[in-house]
Amino acid sequence: MFKLVYLSQLMPKIDLRLSGGIGYTFLWNSETNYKLDVEKSDFYSGFAWQVGAGISLPISRAADFYGEFNYLGTTPSKSEEN
Repeated sequence: MFKLVYLSQLMPKIDLRLSGGIGYTFLWNSETNYKLDVEKSDFYSGFAWQVGAGISLPISRAADFYGEFNYLGTTPSKSEEN
């Protein structure tokens, strides 16, 4: 995923971080139905995007408390079997 990050100072001791990215995702799913004794695997792929925001607060001279929210969105589709 290609991601861009923007850092800024909100207040003298509070920093803001915003991020966003786009890319391509690959998903693999494997499931087993023990009742019917059937195993199945599927492969999905597609466009993906991500946005995030967070803030940091200093708790000492050497450490900050950092909280961030991230959201990942995808539009995968099932690969056709040959």
